[in-house]
Parts: sequence; C-alpha cells; structure tokens
Amino acid sequence: MPDTDTDKIRLGTLQPLDGKTWLSWNDAKRQIRTMIRKSGHKALGTFRPRKVNGQELQIATSAGTATAGRWIGAPVFIVTGS
Repeated sequence: MPDTDTDKIRLGTLQPLDGKTWLSWNDAKRQIRTMIRKSGHKALGTFRPRKVNGQELQIATSAGTATAGRWIGAPVFIVTGS
C-alpha cells in the first residue's frame, strides 16, 4: 500500500476500434465510461474540456477522478483519496 493518501485503481487500457490505427476523442470517452460502469462506479458529469489538454481525458467518478491519455494502449486509472 502506498504511503500517500491517494491510491490508483487500474480499469484497463484504451484500444482502437474497428481495426483503426488511431483513437478518436469520442472513442476514448466511450471506452472510459464503459470501464467506469463495469468497475461498479458511476461517471459524474462530463469530461474536462479538451482545450485544457487534448491528449489527456479526465472525468469525476463516484470513487475519485478517472484519467487516461488519448492514445492506443493508454492505461485508465481512477485516482482515489485526498
């Protein structure tokens, strides 16, 4: 167990859809929401605006903040704690 007040829950990784070699913003958001739902948590609200950082997605969940990069194979984590 880490010696900080935060923990990370790994939900999975982002995958390309339909044999594509790239990952669109909408594909990534859809996959993250699905992973959150399957983990038994609930997505709250909307994703942080893309103009802040177009290569990273963030959304609040019932367990903390879900974050992921927007590239194929990017890990999706929920950061919990303070």
